[in-house]
Amino acid sequence: MAAPPLFVAGGAEDAVLRQAGAFGVSWFPAVISPAQLAGRVRRLRRYADETGRPVPPVTVAVPIQLGVPAGEVADARDALVRTVVEAYGVDPDQAAGVGIVGTPEQAAERLAAFVEAGADRIVLSGGSAKDWRTGHELPALTASLLKT
Repeated sequence: MAAPPLFVAGGAEDAVLRQAGAFGVSWFPAVISPAQLAGRVRRLRRYADETGRPVPPVTVAVPIQLGVPAGEVADARDALVRTVVEAYGVDPDQAAGVGIVGTPEQAAERLAAFVEAGADRIVLSGGSAKDWRTGHELPALTASLLKT
């Protein structure tokens, strides 16, 4: 049995992008917006080209809350931003550009922006607030709406 690849570069600093381009089998930045991702993916491609290696696949994690009642969306968004700020030590503006609170349709539109920016895989963290079944059904519905 073959061993799984172990070099996964995390972070979005230029030094990490250079390492991922030269040695990485994957790049997994944290707390990144689609606009930031697009710029970093361009640099990652350049560094991989410089070393003659294929561009490693890009995986992003996106905090998400689906199925929040309309009257609670603002509070849920604020809570998600606070969670990202506390977990990653980023400023609230950065945190606000990362997560998604809304309907599956809104989430699919936002996730499409990550795909357009260069994400090959998206890991959803969170899900929905109601129950475990909804926590699986709403992200699945979101994925079915994502036009890639």
